[in-house]
Amino acid sequence: MPVFTGAMKTSHQPVCESIDIPALKTSGTNRACRPILDSSNISIPTSPSFRRVDQLPRAAVGIESPCALLLENGPFFSVLVAREVEWVSLEYRWKLRLAFQFKLTRSDEAIFRGFPEVDVSRHRSGIWVAKDCESHRLFSSPSFEPYRLVFLPTGVYEIFREDTKSHTPERIWACCRLLFGRLPGFYSPDKDTLMAPDDYAAAGNWFPGHEFL
Repeated sequence: MPVFTGAMKTSHQPVCESIDIPALKTSGTNRACRPILDSSNISIPTSPSFRRVDQLPRAAVGIESPCALLLENGPFFSVLVAREVEWVSLEYRWKLRLAFQFKLTRSDEAIFRGFPEVDVSRHRSGIWVAKDCESHRLFSSPSFEPYRLVFLPTGVYEIFREDTKSHTPERIWACCRLLFGRLPGFYSPDKDTLMAPDDYAAAGNWFPGHEFL
């Protein structure tokens, strides 16, 4: 079972790469890192209703609601957060637009990278892959299991935007851990750990010769 644990240690300032997300610029000064949040002190506005995408009508469907897609869960944790998503059923793919990747390592490093568009599809081998549409490089976490995607209320998406600019990743990790930890096959026993199904994001060796992000 892929496990990400030891996500954040509040005794150290996480190291964050700079981020330049198209149309996602925010104002304000950098803030000090907050303590990691747990379910008792997370405040999510607008009375959200999180739901998993299992099936959508058999046509191209544009969904303006922001979303989060779990890319990786061991040894690193990685999630794509997008302003909008389009489901193209005939091609069996998602297109995530105005997205950023949030990645945590075991060494307290938090990495943010912006992507105008990301293509998520099922390869002819049956493996799910995510690709940056500009560089055509794959994210380093192909998956035998379908990637899990949840919708986000607009209020939460705006909060995440601010957190990328202020380099304060604790709230993004805490919210994602709670969201994905409640899905079937996933489990979060404590505030530093998320467990996923055995085949989730575990097919990296199936694409030799490909350039990965």
